Amino acid sequence: MAFKERLEETIAPFIGDNNRNKHLADKITPQEAHDKWLAREISTTEYLAAIPEVEL
Repeated sequence: MAFKERLEETIAPFIGDNNRNKHLADKITPQEAHDKWLAREISTTEYLAAIPEVEL
């Protein structure tokens, strides 16, 4: 596990924020994301990533 975490930290700058946003969406609810976005604790991209997709 430690190796995996170090590897993810090493390659994260090359992957971009998409991986971070994906993990963020798994950790917080849409309401928490909204509150953090209003408090400017997360970016708009992170906020939108936390909102689950709904098939129409």
